[in-house]
Amino acid sequence: MYGREVAEEYLPSKIRRLRCFRGENSGYQGFYELTHMEEIDIRTTYSCSPDYFLYLYNRVGKPWRWFEMNELPKDKLVSWLKNQRVISLLKNGEPIGFGSIEEYENTSNISYFGLVPEAIGKGYGRKFLSFVTSMAFDNAKLSVSLYTTDTDHPNAYPSYLKEGFKLEECRTIYQYAPILIFHKEEI
Repeated sequence: MYGREVAEEYLPSKIRRLRCFRGENSGYQGFYELTHMEEIDIRTTYSCSPDYFLYLYNRVGKPWRWFEMNELPKDKLVSWLKNQRVISLLKNGEPIGFGSIEEYENTSNISYFGLVPEAIGKGYGRKFLSFVTSMAFDNAKLSVSLYTTDTDHPNAYPSYLKEGFKLEECRTIYQYAPILIFHKEEI
């Protein structure tokens, strides 16, 4: 057989739900430091276009095997994005990270958060996380939650804890993972 096949595999993954209550986060002023760094800007988008969201999602999530949003039908993605506030971190006008926030009556959920691979380890992550968390507390929200898995960046979970998030639940799930299989003649 010639070409590639996609194998479906279910891999074990720990998923953690974390929550931070108003007044318990680090209080770090990430926005001030970020906006005073060379050529850094932050943009907030409401009802983000699917193309822009998927660009950010894939640039940030590819190393961590984010794929689910790519499989969502476009009409469902558009509907989901109507309830999201997407915050882009830009350097020299180019996106280097993003966070998305879904708001409910008394709480917010950080749906996605991360940096592109080239921006990791340069001091942006903690400051940007602080900023996104502060944005999630806007409009008198009492708490902010997020989920992380053991397939995310190794510093993600410790960074969330430093920001003031506390573990509420940890469980093992078997997560679908598409894997491309290359045949011998292609290698």
